[in-house]
Amino acid sequence: MSDDERAIRNAIEKWMAASKAGDTTTVLSLMADDVLFMVPGKEPFGKDVFAASSQGMKDVQMDGVTDIQEVTVLGDWAWTRVHLTVTITPPNAKPMQRRGYTMSIWRKQPSGWVIYRIPFSLPPLRGKVSAEAQCAKADGRGDYVLAISRPVSAAALASSAARCLSISFTHQMEIS
Repeated sequence: MSDDERAIRNAIEKWMAASKAGDTTTVLSLMADDVLFMVPGKEPFGKDVFAASSQGMKDVQMDGVTDIQEVTVLGDWAWTRVHLTVTITPPNAKPMQRRGYTMSIWRKQPSGWVIYRIPFSLPPLRGKVSAEAQCAKADGRGDYVLAISRPVSAAALASSAARCLSISFTHQMEIS
């Protein structure tokens, strides 16, 4: 294993440990300043939006396991393929587990390897005013619905939507 591959593997583990600890500062340090998260149905967003979303998830417990399947380094660029299992437990709620494969593009900087691009492949959320604010699988096709039964503040709505998207960066997501 090359030093670069080892450094990227260590960065992935550092990201997971920091996420579990709620250490947003460390997670942000593992991202390029011009990082882009690409989510279906939304414009790509960067580090500032990620940081703001993370502030709304302070009371959410996160645990996860990574199984690094592939690290390919080409000079100052690399990509990773990881099977990720993340369990997210909002306050006073049941744990939600998401799992799937992720692919991230990395860039080497003087400070070390940082994530440059993270593509999501989650289906876009659809609004539905009917049930309690929760994320639920809508049908067998893998669509998810954010359902709301009572008036909620914009912050509560954003928090519920964030739980649906979660902080896991996964491909072919499943919710249990």
